[in-house]
Amino acid sequence: MRNQTTNEYKPTQEEKALERLLEINKEVLSGAARIILREAMRAAYAENLINGHCFQPEEYDEALQKMRLAAAELTVRDRGLLAELVCAGKAAASSIDPDDETLAGHKVRRGDVHWYYGMAYGMVEEILQDV
Repeated sequence: MRNQTTNEYKPTQEEKALERLLEINKEVLSGAARIILREAMRAAYAENLINGHCFQPEEYDEALQKMRLAAAELTVRDRGLLAELVCAGKAAASSIDPDDETLAGHKVRRGDVHWYYGMAYGMVEEILQDV
């Protein structure tokens, strides 16, 4: 049996902090706030982490529309928690070189993960600016 080296994805400290923040707040966020996060993450995932999927502008617009509808029901607490998540998401994105070609999964580069975080939390920030 030979020794195999695995290129397991190693998240940055900022990514770990974002994950902890999401975990801590998942139960306290309202349904509306969870919809906003879910739609942003879905759109960003489709655009940046699915190889071979051609993300259409209509898909982006659809996600933003769902997010805007949900934003009408946000509480003051939700807005504060989502703003914290936006800051953590931006930090996670900044902690990864957008040009990093290191594999982070099946046909996914670390640079793709940078763009995922940037898009997802940029969408949430856009919604927060609208409310």
